[in-house]
Amino acid sequence: MLSAASLVAVLTWTVQAAHFEVAAGHTQASDDGSGATEQPWKTISQAAANVRPGDVVTIRGGIYRERVLVKASGTAAAPIRFEAAPGEHVVLTGADRITGWQRAEGARPMYRVSWPHRFNTYSKTMTHPADEH
Repeated sequence: MLSAASLVAVLTWTVQAAHFEVAAGHTQASDDGSGATEQPWKTISQAAANVRPGDVVTIRGGIYRERVLVKASGTAAAPIRFEAAPGEHVVLTGADRITGWQRAEGARPMYRVSWPHRFNTYSKTMTHPADEH
């Protein structure tokens, strides 16, 4: 009887597991799509918001600049897997791409750009309280 229950659990998991695809560079990619190969999601975040135990997400090559929060938990028997597509290079980073670099004056190869972020909110000069400068 226990074996029959185990078999039913495995078969149920197999039927419910799904395969999704993320491909930011695909012409049909959209987070409003189905996540299927023909209509992949554009972001890993969209996949993370929709996966369930046992699901597999294949991620196509590209740079994904986003915060990813997986909403569901997998199990030992039905893990949630995020995998790079075979042979493709996937980079997931939370870093913003900063553009508009300009060479600074002088002989040394130094560049500058405006920094749009603020790391500390307690100091108007953005310095450490113990910093005399």
